[in-house]
Amino acid sequence: MEEPLEFTGRCVICGLSEKPYSATLGGPVYPSWNVPLCPWCGTDKFRENIHAFSDIIDEELAGTNIIDYKNPVFAIVTDIGFLGVEHPYLKALKGVIGVVTSHAAAKGIIATRELWGIATVRHIAPILSTLSADLKLIELVIEEQGGIKYIKGVKVPPESALMKAAATKLSGNGDRASSFSLSYVIHKSIDQTLQIIHEKGGLDIRKREGIIKLYQVLPDKGIVRIPKSFTSTLALVYGAWLLDKTEFDEAFVARFMSLRGITGKAYNEIISILTAMRPHVVQKIFDCTLQDLGYGPIYSFKFNEEYLRLRERVRERIRERGSA
Repeated sequence: MEEPLEFTGRCVICGLSEKPYSATLGGPVYPSWNVPLCPWCGTDKFRENIHAFSDIIDEELAGTNIIDYKNPVFAIVTDIGFLGVEHPYLKALKGVIGVVTSHAAAKGIIATRELWGIATVRHIAPILSTLSADLKLIELVIEEQGGIKYIKGVKVPPESALMKAAATKLSGNGDRASSFSLSYVIHKSIDQTLQIIHEKGGLDIRKREGIIKLYQVLPDKGIVRIPKSFTSTLALVYGAWLLDKTEFDEAFVARFMSLRGITGKAYNEIISILTAMRPHVVQKIFDCTLQDLGYGPIYSFKFNEEYLRLRERVRERIRERGSA
């Protein structure tokens, strides 16, 4: 039997690797990096908050047939999603979601031939597995021919978040629907991944467990290409928001990103999202102000009041679980 190829030495969520973290901060919090999570993404509090927020997202989705981006629950997921829509490592995932949400409302079954032009079968198959078996967002239509089973197509259940995103697309909010769908899938996969690691203590690359299914992977070489500029920003925003920060400055963002190897153009793109300077951003995650500390202007970020009230709802959900 083939031994598990464990993912180690790098956080599977934000991409922080052991080497720069150890050199900069004097060593990892954990005695080893066999657990593929950094001290930011790997706390019980982070996991519990992500899981509670997942419940709230699904609760809001269950009560609607179309996504209202004025709802702060959907707004923060959508805002963060804009970071991932152009990321090259997420091209296959974005393409599959795009085809599904474009045709879900009009077609009963979406033929797999409409997906194969997006990327290779090697990249598409794990994505379909995540969307169907793991997240229950689509159903695979299986047929058998000559004793061989194959995927004829996919269909989207009416209660699926992707069907609701498809309905939103038809109303003229295509960019926002794509951003919400991508961010929702990543968020749910992170939630699932944190639960797997909590229960098993690690991830197997060969089995492509958890969020690894959505990344570009070369399992024989042990290479996992993490879309850091997206997932690290998601980790920064969710972590700061859910772990009690009300405000922070650009120096904190720059340090967080530089530890993960994100500088230059990628860093500037992240700042443009956080300051809501890019078009299509639904509402500002932060109230931003410029301040001059003597070495040039830097941004200060304060979570807007809508999201602070939403944070209290997440905390209440955790308290309810603790008392159950």
